[in-house]
Amino acid sequence: MTLYVSWGGSGTADSLRIAAQQAHDSQTALVYLGVVDDESFGDVDGATMEMLVEELNFLLRTQLVGVTRQIGAPDLSTSVEIRRGSVSDAIREVAGHISATTALIGGPLPISQGTDPDDVVASLCQDCGVQLTLI
Repeated sequence: MTLYVSWGGSGTADSLRIAAQQAHDSQTALVYLGVVDDESFGDVDGATMEMLVEELNFLLRTQLVGVTRQIGAPDLSTSVEIRRGSVSDAIREVAGHISATTALIGGPLPISQGTDPDDVVASLCQDCGVQLTLI
């Protein structure tokens, strides 16, 4: 399976398209992991969080329908996983569940100015035990 990860506003239509094309080319399913991370959403109350997760699920599914049509692969098997909390914990959990050893992260990353994206990816790789590629 191909695992694509996005959180806190990371990822673009282009990066999702690349992930979908890679899944299609390798004849694997595409799992889109959306992480509602603590840093961006830790202060959101319970009822609002439930609504946010429902809306995010709908949005990510809609994006997958659009991108699979754009690449000419409307029959590509896709799924959406939404997790709350730590990005590395979410990647580790979903990657373990689907037996993925690699994942694609949609850029640009939601990081502060002056932070090196490669350092963020390297730290996530170490924390979650999955080889990550920024696209």
